[in-house]
Amino acid sequence: MRLTPERKVREQQLGGISKMTLCRWRKDGFPSPVVINNRNYFTEQQLRKDIPAYLAKKISEQ
Repeated sequence: MRLTPERKVREQQLGGISKMTLCRWRKDGFPSPVVINNRNYFTEQQLRKDIPAYLAKKISEQ
């Protein structure tokens, strides 16, 4: 299982959003990360399927 650090995902794939924005999104249904040694990581499946599905849902709601 390949893991990507949350910071890298926020900066490179989510447009540089802040930690607080991601926290708010999680309360709204954004996929929860895998926590290892108090650090957050996202799996390949989350990056390929779950996160794009969440973003598409949010865009369609607007």
